[in-house]
Amino acid sequence: CGVWHTAAVTEYGQVVTWGTGQVGQVGHGDKNTCLRPRKVTGFTLEFKSEVGAEEPVCAVACGQLHTLALTAGGDVFAW
Repeated sequence: CGVWHTAAVTEYGQVVTWGTGQVGQVGHGDKNTCLRPRKVTGFTLEFKSEVGAEEPVCAVACGQLHTLALTAGGDVFAW
């Protein structure tokens, strides 16, 4: 996916990432390296009927120093 990190979507629409997080590209709220897949949170339905619920993710993409996620509702998150 990325140069030193990767991301995957689980069968439940959750995002997990692992690898080098030197600029926050793994999305865990810090800049630490993560050697095992860890869930990324924050895909919330701000303007929907279920405020605060997690929206399922259907695709992810990684660049050298960033990650993108596309939700089932068509929203794009970048970090």
